[in-house]
Amino acid sequence: MCEHPRFAGLEELGSDVGRLDKLYREFSERLVILPSGEPALLFLCLLGTPGLIAAECNFAPAFMREFLEACHQRDLDGALELFGRRRRYRDLFRDSLRRGLPMYTPWAKAAMELLGLPVGKPRLPHEPLSLEALHALRAALRTEFGLSPVA
Repeated sequence: MCEHPRFAGLEELGSDVGRLDKLYREFSERLVILPSGEPALLFLCLLGTPGLIAAECNFAPAFMREFLEACHQRDLDGALELFGRRRRYRDLFRDSLRRGLPMYTPWAKAAMELLGLPVGKPRLPHEPLSLEALHALRAALRTEFGLSPVA
């Protein structure tokens, strides 16, 4: 696929560090590898991938840029601290992820709404967050991302 002129890159969700390492070392000179799964995100960003795919880019782009820059500057302590903050946010809906429910969209939409960026309700089969979840999200926006919810 690297030789195909319309193929510019790929989104990588993997968790096998050996495979991620091989993928990056063999193909990163020829195509853009954008990590999105948690293990891939940390590992490939530390290797130097030029970007990433994460729902948090929609509501905390400066935070995600700071994480990527820490990785590129080889600031391991800084990158791990930021990654941990993002992980604590994701812990809010990790149980649903383990059950196979992709919760990124409803949580990202709710975060954007809380920050004053109206994006509407998530589409079925997703549902808006409960009041309890919204309170937890509001707290996470402040503590983990340094953001100030307006709603």
